[in-house]
Amino acid sequence: MRKLFIKLVLVLAGLGPVFILTGCGNGEPIYEGRPLAFWRQELRHKDFMARTHAAAVLTVIGANGKEAIPDLMECLKDEQYLVCVKAANALAHMGPEAKVAVPALIDLYKRFPNDAVRSAVADALKQLDPEAAEAAGIQPSDEG
Repeated sequence: MRKLFIKLVLVLAGLGPVFILTGCGNGEPIYEGRPLAFWRQELRHKDFMARTHAAAVLTVIGANGKEAIPDLMECLKDEQYLVCVKAANALAHMGPEAKVAVPALIDLYKRFPNDAVRSAVADALKQLDPEAAEAAGIQPSDEG
């Protein structure tokens, strides 16, 4: 209870992100009043802007939303480059568990010549597995 109180004080003081508050009694991160499960579902929304927003939210939630890693990996296959960019950004913030996404990130880099996508992938790989990035020929200079 004390831990929740401290987090609440930090949030109200503007010193902590909104998702710190948990709901449903299961410790699930909440952002914009909605639980992680909602944001994971939004990654499959028919509107690409909803998918883009959900991936951006997962960037903020970060490692607290690591359950979304498989969903974000699916987003790397999206036809809309902005969804791919936001998914790569979110994976970069998921911590070591997201290393499973490295092959999918490298594949995205090779098949999608968009500079924004390549920059996001290079950044994600720098966070998750710099050696794999180097082996794939993705250099730090590829970052935007």
